[in-house]
Amino acid sequence: MRSSSGCAVVATALPGEAESLRVMLGDSGCSEVVCVADGLSAVAQIRQRRTDWLVADAVLPVLDGASLAVEVASLPLSVYPGVLLLTVPGMCPKTGAAVLKKPVTRERLAEALEALRPERRAVPGKKRERARQALDSIGIPDHCGRDYLLRAIEIAWLDERLLKALTTRLYPSVAEEFGADARHVERAIRHVIDVAWRSGEMEAQYKIFGDTIDAKRGSPTCGEMIAQIADILRWEGRA
Repeated sequence: MRSSSGCAVVATALPGEAESLRVMLGDSGCSEVVCVADGLSAVAQIRQRRTDWLVADAVLPVLDGASLAVEVASLPLSVYPGVLLLTVPGMCPKTGAAVLKKPVTRERLAEALEALRPERRAVPGKKRERARQALDSIGIPDHCGRDYLLRAIEIAWLDERLLKALTTRLYPSVAEEFGADARHVERAIRHVIDVAWRSGEMEAQYKIFGDTIDAKRGSPTCGEMIAQIADILRWEGRA
């Protein structure tokens, strides 16, 4: 299991629980752990920093854990934290967030954090559909490269830092999910972009990319395509 290095925000009104989680998260490799006592304070902290994980008690003052998860998903963030709600037996929060039942142990917490890395998370259905619509509008054909591209966009929406690690992390993650090779993923994405720019809808392409494409090259790079559609998901409307 990889170290869960990164930033975590802990939201719990119980001081003893906050300190216990701080220690466990630190032991798991989190380089920064910020503890707050209510949901609105958690939102404020997530707005201020790139947060990899939000560990929140399901029962919180002001904004409960389930509502907090929904609110965070609606923000225009560069990094969307993996949300882990802490519950007691019999409690079933109505949210798509991951749930970990108390008492929390170091091992179970580390496993939950690993499962919440952006490469392993699904995106909200409305975001996925919006990405599909954007790909349709510019003429991306039905091909395995389209599936790879869609998933790469979703992961980049969850964490834009991965746009700087296309060949070392993003493509390999997509390849692992589809049982393919990272080089094949990149070539297939390049293929569907080239096909779209030869025969797709130029007006729609210009609407999305404008004058950002090098005239000599003629079409966006794989990274430019992924980044631009991910930005549409990030800034256009709410989740």
